[in-house]
Amino acid sequence: MPLSARSCQEGPNSGFDAHINGQHLQECLKRLLVLYCETDWKTHPHQPEMEAIYLLHNLGSAEALAHAISLPRCLREQVLVRAAMETSLAHWSGNFVRVLRNYRAFPFLLACALHPHLGQIRRHALQVLTSAYSSRNCRIPMPTLSQWLHCTDKEARDICLSYNVPLENSEVKFLKGTGDFSARQMSSVLDPYLKQALSRIDVAAVLTPDAGTAS
Repeated sequence: MPLSARSCQEGPNSGFDAHINGQHLQECLKRLLVLYCETDWKTHPHQPEMEAIYLLHNLGSAEALAHAISLPRCLREQVLVRAAMETSLAHWSGNFVRVLRNYRAFPFLLACALHPHLGQIRRHALQVLTSAYSSRNCRIPMPTLSQWLHCTDKEARDICLSYNVPLENSEVKFLKGTGDFSARQMSSVLDPYLKQALSRIDVAAVLTPDAGTAS
C-alpha cells in the first residue's frame, strides 16, 4: 500500500501496476484472515489493524462489510476495526463528508488502504452536490468545495474540470444536468495528506513493526 501511494507521486512512468498490486494485496489479506479465523485473535496483536485494512481496501464491498460484522464483538470493538466499519457504513449511506474526514484521521496504513478510493469518492461527492445545490443563483466558493472534498483548491478545480462541472472564476456552479460523470475517472495522484505522512515516517518500520523486538 505505501508503494502504491508512492507510485502516484512518481507518475505513470514509474512502472508500477496498481491493478496487479491490488490483486496481490487482496489475495494476501484474504489468506491472512483465514489464518486468523483458525486461532484466537488475542494471540495476534496486529489482527485488528489487518481487519481494518481489509475492510477499507474493499470499500463498498458487501462481502467485506459482512465479514467485519461477523467478527467477534471483542474484535469489532477494537478502535481501528470500529473506525473502518464506521467509514464503510458511511460510504454505503453516501456520507462522503464522514468518509473523507475519517480518512484524514486514520493511521498511515489505513489511510493508504483508503487512498485508491479517493477519486471515486470525490466524483460521487460532486454528483451529490450537483443535485443538492442546483440553482442558477447559487455559487460555491472553491475553498468551500475543497474543504468538503478534503483536498487543495487546485485539486478541487481539477476535479471539476475533469467532470465538466461549470466554473466561474473561483466559484462552482452546481446545476442538475451539468457535468459528465460518465467520463473516465481522473488518474490517481498522491493526496497531499498522504504525501506529507510519507515524508515524515520510516516506511520500513511501519511495515515491520516487530523487527526491532525480535530476539
